[in-house]
Amino acid sequence: MLKASYNPKITETLNRMASILRTEEEWIEEVINPVFKSCVSAVENKKIALSVSAMYRLHVAAQKRIVRKTIAQVKGNLRRITYTHTDAVLNLLQKGTDCASLDLPDHIRVKRDRGMLLFSGAESSDAGCGNFEYSILAPGTIFIEETGDYLEFSRIGREDMPCFKSGDPGRFSFQSSDQAVFFDMDTLSFPIIIRNFRPGDRFTPLGMSGTQKVKKYFINNKVPGKERVKCPILLCQGKIVWIAGHRMDESVKVTPSTRNVLKAELLKVRVES
Repeated sequence: MLKASYNPKITETLNRMASILRTEEEWIEEVINPVFKSCVSAVENKKIALSVSAMYRLHVAAQKRIVRKTIAQVKGNLRRITYTHTDAVLNLLQKGTDCASLDLPDHIRVKRDRGMLLFSGAESSDAGCGNFEYSILAPGTIFIEETGDYLEFSRIGREDMPCFKSGDPGRFSFQSSDQAVFFDMDTLSFPIIIRNFRPGDRFTPLGMSGTQKVKKYFINNKVPGKERVKCPILLCQGKIVWIAGHRMDESVKVTPSTRNVLKAELLKVRVES
């Protein structure tokens, strides 16, 4: 009866429109996928970090798509996520200050910090630190939620290395401190995995020729047990390249033939008393 009061071909018209919309949606998804990947700085189970600077460069329509895509990947779906929520995230992106955050339905939290938009899902019920693992896809900053620390990766010019500046390539400074190291970037490849200690872990400490168990390194250097489980360990292609805050691996050090340098720095959050 309702059908009769409208254009007799309304069903055909609606079906055609739906087909056009589906085709356009598929095309938009193909266009947005590489843009989304270029904005992602790090991915971990139920956690995604987006680069604020990369998002800034996009049209607002692309920003909205990427925000919804990120939420869908963290949450598993977009149920109860409205465009009001999307706009709130964009407001955090455009006007938010560091450490500002907002909560979305189903325990999704979005936090802006150090040039990143951090999307995280429901917390595990497991108490304490537990095992953690993150992946960083390109130079940038990643927040380790379990420890409250940051790891910052930056590509620097060979000429900015103190040893090359001094004109004495025989004197190399591989570590500017326990918290920062310089890698020969050509010996590494992304993604870099960041996780905590696992039984059986081995590496070749800087300055040594043989491998050593990470557990033995911790014991020899009197690293407290509480600190061992939280200590971030960096791996490239399954090989440990740095025990963050302690020692890097011999195989990735800067040498006289180094052309590209990657600086990695552990930024510990200080709690003011």
